[in-house]
Amino acid sequence: MCLRPNASYSTADPLEGQTGLQAATVFGDDIEHDLVLDFLNHLDSPTRIQTNVNFETQNGMTPLILACVLNLHLDRLLAEPTLDINYKNAFSYSALMAACEANQLGVVKKLLRQPAINRSDLNPGFCLACKGGHQALVEFLLQCPQVDLNYGMSNDDEFEDITGFNQAITNGHLDVVYSVLMHSLDIEGGLDIRVGGFTTACQVGEKDIATLILSSEHGITADHVNYGFHEACLNGHLDVVQHLVQHCGVDVNYGVPLNDENENEKDMFPHGVSSFYLACQSDHAEVVRFLLSLPQLDPRQLCNALCAAQDMDIVEMVLAHPHFNINSDVALGVACAHGRLEVVKLLLACPALDSAHVELGLFLACQTGHATIVRYLLQTSPHPVNENVTCLVVACGHGHEAVVSVLLQHPAIEVNAVQGMPYVSLVQACAFGHFEVVKLLLGHPSVDVHCKSARGTTAMAVATVANT
Repeated sequence: MCLRPNASYSTADPLEGQTGLQAATVFGDDIEHDLVLDFLNHLDSPTRIQTNVNFETQNGMTPLILACVLNLHLDRLLAEPTLDINYKNAFSYSALMAACEANQLGVVKKLLRQPAINRSDLNPGFCLACKGGHQALVEFLLQCPQVDLNYGMSNDDEFEDITGFNQAITNGHLDVVYSVLMHSLDIEGGLDIRVGGFTTACQVGEKDIATLILSSEHGITADHVNYGFHEACLNGHLDVVQHLVQHCGVDVNYGVPLNDENENEKDMFPHGVSSFYLACQSDHAEVVRFLLSLPQLDPRQLCNALCAAQDMDIVEMVLAHPHFNINSDVALGVACAHGRLEVVKLLLACPALDSAHVELGLFLACQTGHATIVRYLLQTSPHPVNENVTCLVVACGHGHEAVVSVLLQHPAIEVNAVQGMPYVSLVQACAFGHFEVVKLLLGHPSVDVHCKSARGTTAMAVATVANT
């Protein structure tokens, strides 16, 4: 929300954080409040010293703002010829906005009768009234043609603007939501407002409000409902998730398509990032438990979601699913590639695991630089020499020093050329300029600095070309 004093509450320390929404208050400290109140009480005093009726205290208080918030001496103050009725304090906060936030309907009406009033302040005022749950005031403001339901204000901790409708939803003001919802049915662009509101309700876990918006049945499609379900899963709102599944026919396998920036992850999410995956990733155990109980959940989601969760209870829930196939999915490979040692241990403990998946997991751990997993796999599972050297070449090419160090300790490792293998570890490390890896290889007693790759290239030759 825009920087301005809060018109309803005072802070414990008026000097704390005076640059934001929580900084200044409508009353400021007691001294400032008394100063402005004393001015209002003595407007007609012949001994009045302060002649500037638009003065402002350090905390952003002005006589007009206080008069509007308290509904005190307002008529007298409005009669002052030098009064700036549209004055905004250091927090870009006007008297009309203050009256809306303080739920002073009569004051708002009085201000709007003033010819000079700036009616554009009705939009932030409407947002403040919605946020505060001031239903009667909201009903009145909805009749003002200047109020734009798409107008938004930013909160302290938000970068994007939030509309009055969404402010009411976020704060759980069902009666205000109903008023705005009914109004939206009769205006252009109302569908977008309702859809945005439904999504917000799902995001913040307001089930009753989400249900209310859906009950309007004006243009909200299955895709809109699916996206709301997606947001509810992401944010862990079990009651919303259950309601949408049980009463709205939601697609539990719905996924949000990846954008071009995430092109490299499209193989992992061919149907988009699913709601189930996000629930696992966000460690919402109860939502995950509920989704796993649904027969319509696509078991193909289980593998990737398994490694998304940090909560090991969720990992065990996914592993226990009757349709989880440890060999048809590349669960171990995914766990190794993501560095999830605890998941790797659980998977390796499954007797049904195909050893070919272990070899793939080792390769992926070497490729992605997870030395701890590489060490664990080498200690617990036998691996053929060719697989080891393939992993060594990959680790050298990617410059993963810790992985190279672990592999070089393996007694069966071959650091030079292997039949059928076109690459040589030392040549790869030199070609990509990985100096520390080169030093590790040169320290191995079996290394041959003259060993050639399948193309006949030596480490010295590629180092010279690469100028390393």
